[in-house]
Amino acid sequence: MNNILLFDLLSYTICFFKWREVIRNKGIAYLLWFFFGLMGIHRMYCGKWITGFVWLFTFGVFGIGWFLDLFLTSGMVDYVNLIDNSKINKPQNVTVNAFINSDK
Repeated sequence: MNNILLFDLLSYTICFFKWREVIRNKGIAYLLWFFFGLMGIHRMYCGKWITGFVWLFTFGVFGIGWFLDLFLTSGMVDYVNLIDNSKINKPQNVTVNAFINSDK
């Protein structure tokens, strides 16, 4: 019984941290920006780990980057969702048979 519970907890934790399979939400991103923006958590949520750590160590680039992210966060969420959707919905191999009429 305990092994099943441990396995469920472990599988839930692994699924929770599969960031690439989760569609990001703009509302959550803006909440993270407002409360934890100076620490760059909203950037890490959008997959921008390097700039997220820059925000963490410079307190949102001394507050200026935090304010600019008010306007940039929506685009970051749209971009990461677009990239993730293109990875999930990979184009299938489709064969197109074209008929060319050479009788002119």
